[in-house]
Amino acid sequence: MPGYPLPWVLENRLGNAPSPAEEEELLLGSVAGRYPHLVSYDEALADRVRALLTDPQTDEKRMFGGIAFLVAGRMAVAASSQGGLMVRLDPGDAERLLTEPGAEPMVMGSRTAMKGWLLVRGDTLTDPAALKAWVERGVRYAQSLPPKH
Repeated sequence: MPGYPLPWVLENRLGNAPSPAEEEELLLGSVAGRYPHLVSYDEALADRVRALLTDPQTDEKRMFGGIAFLVAGRMAVAASSQGGLMVRLDPGDAERLLTEPGAEPMVMGSRTAMKGWLLVRGDTLTDPAALKAWVERGVRYAQSLPPKH
């Protein structure tokens, strides 16, 4: 299916699910680069996240209409086009953190929940301490992964 570089397409075409690294590449390389007019995310939230990320290894990339914040090439968090903050976590911690206010499973399109990813509703991130806690969780997990080259 040309033009649709989504994990479910890989899964359907190849008969098996993409690895986490392949899934990340698909997330980062996708829709926003091809369709910039579809880019829409909470710019104020992105600015607040940006202010918390002082590590020189931090970078930004547009993806799926949002903006992702990467640490050493690994996605940590993103201001999501669905609203709120997409947070990358250790899959073992993600289930436990679903009990936190505003946290819900991250679902892309018609896929099932993505393991190791949560979406935190924007209305629960108005408290600076709450936003900082979620950003730090995402950054810690991204830092635990080997750097991308």
